[in-house]
Amino acid sequence: MMDINDFKRKGFLPFCMEEIRLAFSRGIDPKLIGQYMNDTAFDNLQLRQIRLGLEQDLDVSAYARTSMPYEEMEKIRERLLKEKSERDLAGEEEKHLEQQQIRTEVNRRKLHNTLSFLRIVLAIGLIGVVAGVFLFGREIYRIYNEDLYITFRKDEVILEYRESFVPEDQIKEHSEGSNIMIIYPSFTADELGDFTVTYQLSNGLKTIREDLKIRVIDSTPPVIRLKEEEIRLIRDSDEFVPKELIDEVSDNYDQDPDVTIGELDWNLDEQDIHYLVEDSSGNRSEAVLHVFVEDKPKEKPKLSGSTPASAPPSESSSSAPDSQNSVGGNTPQIEPAKVYCHNVTVKIGTDPGTAAYSTYDGLSGNITISIQYPELNTSSPGTYPVYYINQATGETMAVAYVTVTE
Repeated sequence: MMDINDFKRKGFLPFCMEEIRLAFSRGIDPKLIGQYMNDTAFDNLQLRQIRLGLEQDLDVSAYARTSMPYEEMEKIRERLLKEKSERDLAGEEEKHLEQQQIRTEVNRRKLHNTLSFLRIVLAIGLIGVVAGVFLFGREIYRIYNEDLYITFRKDEVILEYRESFVPEDQIKEHSEGSNIMIIYPSFTADELGDFTVTYQLSNGLKTIREDLKIRVIDSTPPVIRLKEEEIRLIRDSDEFVPKELIDEVSDNYDQDPDVTIGELDWNLDEQDIHYLVEDSSGNRSEAVLHVFVEDKPKEKPKLSGSTPASAPPSESSSSAPDSQNSVGGNTPQIEPAKVYCHNVTVKIGTDPGTAAYSTYDGLSGNITISIQYPELNTSSPGTYPVYYINQATGETMAVAYVTVTE
C-alpha cells in the first residue's frame, strides 16, 4: 500500500502533491488513491477532480484518464454525483414510505407512544441541523474572509525573441492553504512588443487576478559574411559590384535586414569598404572588404606565346657601360627590368594556362621570365596567385591574382 512519501519519490509537481496530500487527509482509502491518482502525467486540476470524486464516493474510473481535460472530468463527476443523489433520493423515499406504513400501523396500536417517539426524533434532528448549520457556516465565513494575494519577482519580465516563458518561475509568493488553486497563463514570445498575462488564484469562494507585464525584445545582431576579405582591381578596366561579394545576410527576426555599403574611391590605391547590416531592432553587424586599386600598365609588349618570355635589349642597354653619349659624354642610365600584369576573374572550368597567361601584359628590360602558377585551381572558387620569375636570378618580378567564380 502506497503512502504519501511514495508519491513524492515519483516526482509529482508541488501542486499535484497538494491534491494527493488532501486525499490522504480526507480519509480516502489509500488503495483508491494509489489506483487512480498514481500517474505523474496528471496535472493538479485533473487530480482535484479525481480527489473530489473519491470523497463523494463516486466511480472515478469513468473519467480518471490522463488524456481527458479537467473540464470534461468535472462534467462527468457532476453527472455521476447527480445520478447518485437521485438514487439516494429514490431510496430515501422508498424507505420513508415503508416507515410511514410501519408508523401508521404502530399509530393504530399505540398512538401515544408513537407521538412521543416522533417528538424525540424531531428534537434530535433539529439539534443536529442547527449544529451542522453552525459548523458549516463558520467554515464558509472563514474561507470567505481568507486573505488572497499573489506577488511577482519583477514588475516586468524581459524576454528575448522566442525565449521560453515559465509562468511558475515568475511568482515570488502567494496565499497558502489546502483549498488554494492557481491557474497559470501560457505565453509564447513569438512576436516583439509589450504584452500582459493574467494569473488567477482562488480558494473556492472568491477569486483574485493579477496581471504580469512582459516585453519581448530582439538583441541578437544580424549576420553578414563576404566571399572575400580582400580584392585587387585595375583602374579604368575592372568593374566593382559590391553586392556580388556578399556571401550571406541573415537575422533571427527580420527576413530581409537593411544593408548599407560604402563607396569605392578609385583614386585611392588601398582602402576599406564597410558593409553595414541593421535589423528592425537597431542591432548592427559589419564586414570589411580590403581593396587594392592598381593602374593599368602603360606598355604592353606582345608575348610570343611561350615561356620563358624575353624582351629584346634596348639600344641604350646594348652600349658598353663605359661609352659616352654624343651629348653629355656620360654613361646612359639603363632602365630596370619590369613586368606588367593585371588581375583577372574567370569562371569555374577555365583552362589554368589560359587563365594564368591572360594576366600577362608584357615586360621591359633585357630579361627572360617564366610564368608559374602552382596554386591555381580553376575547379574551385577562390583567389590564386600567378608568379613572374626572372629565370636568371630566380627573383619574383611581379604577382597577379586570378579570381575563380561560379
